[in-house]
Amino acid sequence: MAMLYNRYLTGHYGFCPRALCDKQRALPHGLSDKLRTSRVKIICPKCDEVYIPPSKPRLDGAFFGTSVAEMFFLSYPKVIVLPPKVYNYEP
Repeated sequence: MAMLYNRYLTGHYGFCPRALCDKQRALPHGLSDKLRTSRVKIICPKCDEVYIPPSKPRLDGAFFGTSVAEMFFLSYPKVIVLPPKVYNYEP
């Protein structure tokens, strides 16, 4: 987990593409624990959405599994961020 934490802090896994998340660092996430089912995706802890990473990694999603992000947040609760503010449009 310490290596994952260091890579998270440096932004190694990428950033959330959503504009309201303000370049929030993302974590790797697998959609399945079975091999050759899907490639690795990234999950944003701020909006809690799963995205396709901008660079196409050759890693299988099962390498990280479906629970690595949840275990990361249990180990490091200080990196949990609040969801983005809701901006209401006023004409």
